[in-house]
Amino acid sequence: MLTAAQHLGLYTAFHRAPGNQRLHAVFVPLILLTGAVFLAYLGDRSTVLLHAGTALALALCGLLACIDRLGACALLSWLLPLCALAGSAVRLVPSAWLLPLAAAVHAFAWAITVCVGHRHIEPRLRGEDSNLYFRSGYFTARGVGLHVGLIDRLIQFNIAPLSLTHDGLVRLGLRREAERNIARERAEVLARLQRGEPPLIRRR
Repeated sequence: MLTAAQHLGLYTAFHRAPGNQRLHAVFVPLILLTGAVFLAYLGDRSTVLLHAGTALALALCGLLACIDRLGACALLSWLLPLCALAGSAVRLVPSAWLLPLAAAVHAFAWAITVCVGHRHIEPRLRGEDSNLYFRSGYFTARGVGLHVGLIDRLIQFNIAPLSLTHDGLVRLGLRREAERNIARERAEVLARLQRGEPPLIRRR
């Protein structure tokens, strides 16, 4: 499997600009919250956590724990409140109002992160905007220069919340060694991409 530094180094190579990082810090949780609202309709509406959104959050953190146990636990500490908020919204707000609002916010949040953050704020790589991350399939660990399995593909596809959590821990003065490893990996990824090479190489 790829290491946490390789996964986060690849992801953060396309999320370097402070403005883009701030957009993701706001809108990725909104994407997760509105997604949890949709999933909260699948479950027991007499409680705020017994729904499909909570089950998916637990599965996501279990997946990310394969590379980063501390980060996955910290992620769960804010995903569960989001799931509870989604469950509360489903209980209290009529679906005729809640579903259109959640869909609009979900679509807007995606548009801001992809079209504004990646296309206009993030610095370009070899003349291409950082949506190269999506166009080249790197967001599912395709074409990265290494053979990767399904678990690594799923991890990279779902890495954004872990990256946000890691950034929060770093701001609290934690995980300094992990941040140094990620920064080193990110620099190597960017150097290889600038040379027109795949972003990752096998560690010896």
